[in-house]
Amino acid sequence: MHAIKQEVETKRVEDALRNSEEKYRVTFKHTSTCMAILEEDATISLVNSQFEKLSGYSKEEIEGKMRWTKFVHPDDVKRMLEYHNKRRQNPDEVPKEYEFRAVNKSGDIFNMLIDIDMIPGTKKSVISLIDVTERKKAEKKIRESEEKYSSLVESTDDSVYVVDRDCRYLFVNEKHLSQLGLPVDEVIGRTYGELHSPEEEAEFAEKVDEVFKTGKSTQHEHISRQDGRYILRTLSPVEDPEGRVTTITVVSKDITEWKRAEEALRERERFFSGTLNDLLTFVAVLEPDGKVICVNNTPLEVAGIKLEDVTGKRFYDAYWWAYSEEAKQTIKKDITACASGKILTRQIECQVADGELIWIEFGMHPIYDEEGKVKYVVPEGRDITERKQAEETLRESEERFRAIFETAQDSVF
Repeated sequence: MHAIKQEVETKRVEDALRNSEEKYRVTFKHTSTCMAILEEDATISLVNSQFEKLSGYSKEEIEGKMRWTKFVHPDDVKRMLEYHNKRRQNPDEVPKEYEFRAVNKSGDIFNMLIDIDMIPGTKKSVISLIDVTERKKAEKKIRESEEKYSSLVESTDDSVYVVDRDCRYLFVNEKHLSQLGLPVDEVIGRTYGELHSPEEEAEFAEKVDEVFKTGKSTQHEHISRQDGRYILRTLSPVEDPEGRVTTITVVSKDITEWKRAEEALRERERFFSGTLNDLLTFVAVLEPDGKVICVNNTPLEVAGIKLEDVTGKRFYDAYWWAYSEEAKQTIKKDITACASGKILTRQIECQVADGELIWIEFGMHPIYDEEGKVKYVVPEGRDITERKQAEETLRESEERFRAIFETAQDSVF
């Protein structure tokens, strides 16, 4: 009787195993996942079509003939063999899921995620494989991008920080921490308003709200109430995959020196312009190629023209020399000579309003930069018409008296 019961039990177990294996076979046939059944000696006893596709081998080449170690990168074989053997002794001691590198028939290497289960009542295991090569590549790119971004953020002289809709700090770089004078653990999680004045908080919150509403970057100048420095602040939205603004990246650039330089330049320009315009002489500033940068008021007024009529144009093409091609070429040659470092003076006629010509004492001299190169050419002119007329009158008078004198001598003798 006992022998009969044992035989029945054995048959029941065998039937269960057959049913179990049949269940796995059906699963293999209909799943799109790469799957295989492994024997205790590492032989592959069953594979599905996805495994064939991934490995590059046919079922006939694999089943019952190849060990799974053939499809594993040599550097991963030892670790996986240890898992394989321990799983058949104590499955809880080894991971059920992990990553490894697979190798196909062509020698291509893939990053794979493997999931392993023991088939109950046997020493066999069933595995499913997912190709995570693209995911690993993407993770690597993200990691490299993050490292690059982190390096840029920490190496910049600008303050960089990230805030949420409540203006709460989520990230700050070392530059911003140094400006706040606080360690990172005393900044992250706190709001902008906790570290700045109410006026600054209101201004900042308004800009943050604008970016969240419009989804567009904004830029504005801001004066720090702590030290009076000028800051150019750029707020840019950070969006989730659905395009919703989740946080804002803020880049604050200290432009105090720029602002000071701009003001100094404006002051110099005011002084330069005022000084030139107070002069009654003809003064201009040219580029070495003859383009007009500026001209004082006097020559513009006497010619009846405006500054925009000559700015950016060649000085020798200006109204003052339009009365004569010879005059234009003379001025052009003088500019070329002056741009090479020569100082020139001459008397030349200059056209003023209504086409009238006046005589000017005209000169040019170069202005050099720090490297000794000619940076500007400066023409200067002074109206000498009355002097020329006096000289002409004197010449005519001398000639008249000379003629009278010579006539008188003839009469005497």
